[in-house]
Amino acid sequence: MKKLMLPICICLSFSLFAQPSGYTPGTQVCWNFNGRDHGYFKAAGNGERHVLIAFTTQDETNCSNMNANAPQKWLGGSWNGKTVRGPGDTIVWEILTIANTNNNWMGAYARDIDTFFKKIQSIDTGNHKLFHTVAIAGGVNRMCGYLTNAQTHNSPYRNIFSTTVSVSTGYLGSSGLFPAIKIYSRNRRHWVWYGTADTESAPNASTQLHESFQGPKRLSV
Repeated sequence: MKKLMLPICICLSFSLFAQPSGYTPGTQVCWNFNGRDHGYFKAAGNGERHVLIAFTTQDETNCSNMNANAPQKWLGGSWNGKTVRGPGDTIVWEILTIANTNNNWMGAYARDIDTFFKKIQSIDTGNHKLFHTVAIAGGVNRMCGYLTNAQTHNSPYRNIFSTTVSVSTGYLGSSGLFPAIKIYSRNRRHWVWYGTADTESAPNASTQLHESFQGPKRLSV
């Protein structure tokens, strides 16, 4: 009986702490867990492993429409998921796409990010330089809500991220997030992008967010 239980336990361990079944590195796939669709990508090959959590626009709600914008639309195609910083110095990206499955209910996104970290290959979450977030348009609101513990979701992973990237920020003026953003942003890096002809949001939303960040920051137009 003991001999039988050991392989069963090993199999269960792999099923609980694993990438999507049959996953091939270097491909962008749909990964459904907790009853919600997510995008998953992990670069093939060797290098320093970095994790990116990507929050989509309001209109990207499931696997059928979540690959309209960067970086998702590049993954497995025009971009191999690697960043070469120098000879022998390459980042290999592991990317979880968080679609707009629950509007601004933070509990769902917190649970999904918690589950993601429990399922993937173990990584040192104390090494904060390895963890980053990116969001576009309405996704910036959800990203900021998650990071600042809005609605008291209490995700144990929300403090591991060293870098935020915000693209074409959606309106945040009435969200009540700004005091928490100022506190959270200290000692982290922030990059805000927007276009003068943005159709997703007004440029002043991006500049307002940039002004709120307290850590090292960059604004690109």
